[in-house]
Amino acid sequence: MVLKRPRRDFLVHQEPSVAGVVFDSVLEQARHLLVCGFKDPAAVLCRVVIEDCLRRLSREEGLPDLGKAFALNDALRDRGRYDKSQWRLIQSWVDIGNSAAHGKFSELDSASVDRMIGDVERFMAQDVAV
Repeated sequence: MVLKRPRRDFLVHQEPSVAGVVFDSVLEQARHLLVCGFKDPAAVLCRVVIEDCLRRLSREEGLPDLGKAFALNDALRDRGRYDKSQWRLIQSWVDIGNSAAHGKFSELDSASVDRMIGDVERFMAQDVAV
């Protein structure tokens, strides 16, 4: 009996599926926190999902990891991955997440966090195809 060696890139091709399951769960946690009245941790969790998504898109486009979410978003827009209106929307998500992460709690409200979570879910389902 001859055993075939597994493909070395197998897991690389599975990354979008695995990330989709993991970050779907993180977004569910964010939604639960929001429903329980914890808008700030919900926004931070959602921002984690956004940043990871931007990093994966950047890798797909062959872009270097530029570190900051804003820089990744700029590079993806410049590469043509999405248009200016989508870029602005992503910028607003990162702004909301940053406000929560840096203790600027008065800069966001529950409604904006709720919209952000829903928008990120749609972005990942449609544009990112995670």
